Amino acid sequence: SLPGAAEGISFYLVPDFSKITPKLFVFVLGQVFFALSLGFGVLITLSSYLSKQENLVKTATITGVINTLIALAAGFMISPSLFTFNVTP
Repeated sequence: SLPGAAEGISFYLVPDFSKITPKLFVFVLGQVFFALSLGFGVLITLSSYLSKQENLVKTATITGVINTLIALAAGFMISPSLFTFNVTP
């Protein structure tokens, strides 16, 4: 492992509860809307291609879970890299 990578993973996984404010929840909701393309009509357009027999709840759940897993994987790649190259997050 590269030097600083463990510190980056620790920074990524250990929350700093002192920084949790009501304004943070607004930013979180904004990120959720952006990541899942809610409110832009993308999901409605994509769902128009589904057959009538598709389970929409299951499909939406799979979409959310895969989106979250990809975001977590990206965090595990980016955070250690930042600390390895001495970039302040």
